[in-house]
Amino acid sequence: MQHIQVRFLALAALAVIFMSLVGIMLAEKNMLLATLSAVASLAVVGYGFIQKSKQRKASSSQQ
Repeated sequence: MQHIQVRFLALAALAVIFMSLVGIMLAEKNMLLATLSAVASLAVVGYGFIQKSKQRKASSSQQ
């Protein structure tokens, strides 16, 4: 069984929440909050990719 990386799980859950908020805000016709949610979603996903890249580089340099 693999070890669950809580940090990445939390980032993924946060990204899903922001993506869901985009849909909810569009349905409510609140463009400002939909835009903010989309930007926040992209920021969280981007941050997650950066962290994953740093983790891979650190683990490859140790081997």
